[in-house]
Amino acid sequence: MTVQAGHTVTLDLDVAGATNLTIAGTLSFSRAASSALTLAGGDIIVNAGGTLDMGTASAPLSASSATLILAYGRLSDNTA
Repeated sequence: MTVQAGHTVTLDLDVAGATNLTIAGTLSFSRAASSALTLAGGDIIVNAGGTLDMGTASAPLSASSATLILAYGRLSDNTA
């Protein structure tokens, strides 16, 4: 999965998964819904200029939670 430069993707799923993740734009976890991303058996790369946003001091995840799971192995069939 790649988030292209100039694009913002908001993760608002309670179950999402990827094998490899490259962030050149912005991957932002939802402020309204709890969300979880499992990265299984691959790499996460945040390029220069890319942003992985799991809450900030000025925009906290007050009504939700964000989970990033770095896993060894494969994604299960029920992980999107």
